[in-house]
Amino acid sequence: MDWTAAIEKNREALKRILAALVAMAGLAGADPGFPSPLRGGVRGGGTLPRHLHRAVLRLLRPAEAATRRLIIVAARGIIVPPPPPRSAWSPPP
Repeated sequence: MDWTAAIEKNREALKRILAALVAMAGLAGADPGFPSPLRGGVRGGGTLPRHLHRAVLRLLRPAEAATRRLIIVAARGIIVPPPPPRSAWSPPP
C-alpha cells in the first residue's frame, strides 16, 4: 500500500473538515463585518449557541480520532532511541 498517498489524501480531507468547523464556529474571518454566531460574553469573549456548539462537537470528536490515527500511521517509520539509563538512586545523607 502507498502510505504516503493515503496519508496525504486523509490529511487533505481533515483540513477540509477543520475549515468547515472553523466556519461553523464563526472564526473564519478577521473582517469585523463578517457575520459571526458568537455572542459577546461578560469579559468580551464569545460563546456559541448550544445547538451550534453541539453540532461542532459532533464533527470534532470523529475528526480528532481520525487525526490521532493519521499521526500513528505517519509516524510508523520513526525510530526513537531508548533514553539513557538512570543512575542508581541513593538516599540523602
